Amino acid sequence: MTGVPGLPRSAQLKALGNGVVPQQAAQALRMLWARFWDLAA
Repeated sequence: MTGVPGLPRSAQLKALGNGVVPQQAAQALRMLWARFWDLAA
């Protein structure tokens, strides 16, 4: 995550924050949309 030796996981997650959430949500929607169109075809 942060690559700082000795930094506990909880502190790494706090430092990371919610910055990655929009990218994850966008990818999830792309994957679901692709599956939907594969099933609908």
